[in-house]
Formats: sequence, C-alpha cells, structure tokens
Amino acid sequence: MEWLKGHGIKKFGLYGISFGGNMALMAASLYPDITLTIACEAIDIVMEGFEEGKKEGMSEWCCGKSTFTFRGEALPYLPYGLSEHEYYDRIVKSCKEHHELRSRELFQNAEKREIPENCFIPVERIHGRLLIIAAADDSMWESEKYAKRMERRLASLPHPSEAETMIYSYGTHLLLPYNAGRIGPFDIAAFVVKLFRSGRRNGNECKDARKQLDSLLADEIRKW
Repeated sequence: MEWLKGHGIKKFGLYGISFGGNMALMAASLYPDITLTIACEAIDIVMEGFEEGKKEGMSEWCCGKSTFTFRGEALPYLPYGLSEHEYYDRIVKSCKEHHELRSRELFQNAEKREIPENCFIPVERIHGRLLIIAAADDSMWESEKYAKRMERRLASLPHPSEAETMIYSYGTHLLLPYNAGRIGPFDIAAFVVKLFRSGRRNGNECKDARKQLDSLLADEIRKW
C-alpha cells in the first residue's frame, strides 16, 4: 500500500468473493486507508487453512495453520477439528450425496465448539463503505448466516463504516457481478453455477441476481 501511495494512488478499495471476501474483510479491518470493501459470500471467521495438490489420494486437506498471517505472525483461527483425511472424505461424501459442490458441513462441524472471540474478523474496525453480500442458496458455506452475524456485530459495536448487508435468494456460491462472469459474448458463470444444485434449478434467478449485483457495484464504485 505504501508503494502504491508513492506512485500517486490515493484511494484504496477491495472486492472479494468466497475466501477472497474473507481476505477483503480481514485486510480492511487492518488497514484504515481502505475505504471501500465489498465482500461477497464471505465468512466472518478466520478459519484453519487448507492445501491443494496430491497427497495420499487427496486433492485437498486441512493444514493445521491459520488462513491468514499479518506481518509475519499467524492470526488466531478456528480449526475444523478434523484430520486431513476426515476433512477430505467429508467433502467428497457431501458432494456425492447432494450432487453439487458442497462443503458447508465442514464449517458447521467447526462451529459446534465455542468460537473464540479473537477468531472473528473485527469488521467494526473497517472504514468507509462496507458492503456485505450473500446468497441464501450458497451450499459451500452458510453465507447468509455469516452476513447476518456481521450485521448484528456492527449493530452492537461502534464502528466508522457505512455498512450495508444484502441477501439474494439465489446466486449460489458464485454470486459474481454479471460482467465479471463473462468472457466476450460468453457467460461463463452461467455454466459454472450448474456445479451447484440451486444453479441448475434456478439458473434464470441466479442470472438475474448477478445482473442486479453488477448494476449495484458499478453504482457504488461511481459514488466512491
């Protein structure tokens, strides 16, 4: 950020979806110079990280480390409470049973234990405009629940942001702005959402949500 300031950049904003939204929230809580934060389908907790590749028949496994570090130090995190193989096997089982990309049971399992306060992202420290966006039909994790929990946290604590929460009925875990999901004339996101059961059943509604979001974000960025 200091390098960008040195090159004439005066305004800083972040947009992220899924764990990218998680990252945007965490970064904005640490850097007050960020004055526009848009978090789509984000979780409000720092979770145990995971790795992808090939290992003992697995393509993804939990790693026993925090998702985030700050200035070389790992941030407190909520563990999944599972071994590497249990983590992978639960994802595979859930995807097969529900016929879609799905991992919400991992997060539900993690939240069976009390969540330490220092694992929550301190969204009350975020400055400027804060948009928290979720889809009720998200099967990867419970985006709507996390968005409403952040909304309650902000309502209960003093905060410098102008925050707003928006919940879409449809959108799956891929609630991308419409034009962000396109490559030329091709609507790539319309095909990818079919990896989710709701995306197959409610494709038109998901598309409408993405168009609404596209217009909303364009307007927010213009006003910013």
